[in-house]
Amino acid sequence: MEKCSGETEVRTVKDLFGTDIDAGDLTILKQKHSIASVSDNALIVDPKEEDKLKLQYKYLNKKYKMTIKVK
Repeated sequence: MEKCSGETEVRTVKDLFGTDIDAGDLTILKQKHSIASVSDNALIVDPKEEDKLKLQYKYLNKKYKMTIKVK
């Protein structure tokens, strides 16, 4: 995820995992600098410094994990 002139970016479950299903549970498993949060299954990133985010999306007893590098 590239920095976009310091602006806050929002990524939906559809953007992140390529699915229209957004009834599951999106959580941040790990981050160092608290640059991201989750609201209504959307990832909100304030890209002020480089970081790696580990995400998890759970839907119908299935888990999907992803690591995003903010640079």
